[in-house]
Amino acid sequence: MTEPAWMAIAEAELGQRQWPGGFDNPRVLEYLAACGFHPEHDESMAWCGCFATWAMLKAGMRVLADEPCDRMVCAYPPWWRCFGTPLATPRVGAIAIRKNGLHVAFVAGVNGGLVDLLGGNQDDAVRLWTGRRAADFSYRWPEPC
Repeated sequence: MTEPAWMAIAEAELGQRQWPGGFDNPRVLEYLAACGFHPEHDESMAWCGCFATWAMLKAGMRVLADEPCDRMVCAYPPWWRCFGTPLATPRVGAIAIRKNGLHVAFVAGVNGGLVDLLGGNQDDAVRLWTGRRAADFSYRWPEPC
């Protein structure tokens, strides 16, 4: 099966992270801008939903609305529970939303009852978060434009 375009885009961002000392990484600010946040918003806010939005938009997928200011709700991880089509089980490329509503990421791998997640704002970086319990997340599959 071919990897979804948004996964290749997200993987290319591995290693991007918040900068220490109050300096903002311009790339993280790009993720925030995808959800309509302006440069004066600093990267210390939660940005996992903005990273997912940015990657989906870069892949040519529609995320809520054409205007960035209308996408601010995408920064809020629970919003992703209504995006796309629900999946009963995880698969690579799916959007994983933590059931407690505190995180959203892409499924990078599935190993039985565990999932590997690729997402932004995972320990303040774009990174793989391996071996998470699959049952702790719900899953959605994006719909094409």
